[in-house]
Amino acid sequence: MSGNRFFTGGLLLAALIAFLGAGCGKKKLEPDIDFSINVMPVPQWWPREDKDWPEIPAAREAQQQVWAERGTPDYFRIVYTADRRIVRQPELGTGRMAGKKDQVELEWIYFEDGEVISFAGPKVKERDIDDQLRTVCKYGDPSEIKTWPEVGVERSSFTYYDHGKTFYFVDGALTDTYEFKPMAGFGPEF
Repeated sequence: MSGNRFFTGGLLLAALIAFLGAGCGKKKLEPDIDFSINVMPVPQWWPREDKDWPEIPAAREAQQQVWAERGTPDYFRIVYTADRRIVRQPELGTGRMAGKKDQVELEWIYFEDGEVISFAGPKVKERDIDDQLRTVCKYGDPSEIKTWPEVGVERSSFTYYDHGKTFYFVDGALTDTYEFKPMAGFGPEF
């Protein structure tokens, strides 16, 4: 594990422990940084009664109500930036991330239902999952992200060298896929 990945993983883990309240229990909510720093599958043992809920009563009640109504999400998403973009490990590790939030946000992803639940204290917002987030849930973090700024339109591509795929998006919606021979060893940290 490179120093940068260790530093990034340590920062991310510290943020998740603080945000999700993993405490001192034997089980911890930890992302698999070889898969994604943006999303992580929700473990079977989640939630723990005293460790996995916000300390603020109104926020705790909001999350517990969604959980009682909808059940356990498939993934957690960590949102680092104001524009909610997918972030790669090198960008997170530099500390010079454009549009970085002061505190990460947590979203719950119900993958099969195609919905994302966002929490801001006691406020709960629902939205449809976009194709970019769906791709990250399925394949992990991209090896490479490219964007092409254009007024009023967000064009981007996610390349997965280890899967031999490039996905093209316009405003988060998948528009095209290009396949090539996979290149082993070029994972998310590339």
